[in-house]
Amino acid sequence: MNRKFRRDVRNLEEYYRSLEQEMQQSLVRSGLSDQLVQDRRAKIALIPEELARKKEDLFKKYSIRIGIVPCAVLLVATPAVKVLLRVAIGKKQKAISAFYNPVTKTMDPLVCEGCRVSATRLGFCDQAHMLCPDCAGRCPVCRGGQLHSASPTQPAG
Repeated sequence: MNRKFRRDVRNLEEYYRSLEQEMQQSLVRSGLSDQLVQDRRAKIALIPEELARKKEDLFKKYSIRIGIVPCAVLLVATPAVKVLLRVAIGKKQKAISAFYNPVTKTMDPLVCEGCRVSATRLGFCDQAHMLCPDCAGRCPVCRGGQLHSASPTQPAG
């Protein structure tokens, strides 16, 4: 399909190139009226637009459309380790649950309390709300509050 598409595009480009050359050569002939010359130049100016339209038609002709319909669902349960963290923000402390995924061997991202988006980098406001970098400027939960960077966490226990 790709080979035929490239061949047809090449033939189309060659056709329009020779058409333009032929029309340019006809302008050189003597005895042409100004109106005829203007009309011919207007037609020559439209050739690239027409070529682009024809290429688009060829692209649609050679494109493959695929419809996908789900036919099955697979639920995979994997073990995970829940890690309890205690974060100190000034004099305040907050307990946070995080999960270690043994399949990927990484900690799953925590969720921003402001926008509910997963984030790997977090900060905290004065009220100890866990915030992503986008929400860190102004806490959407308490409508303000100064940002404190996340300090190293220690397991609760």
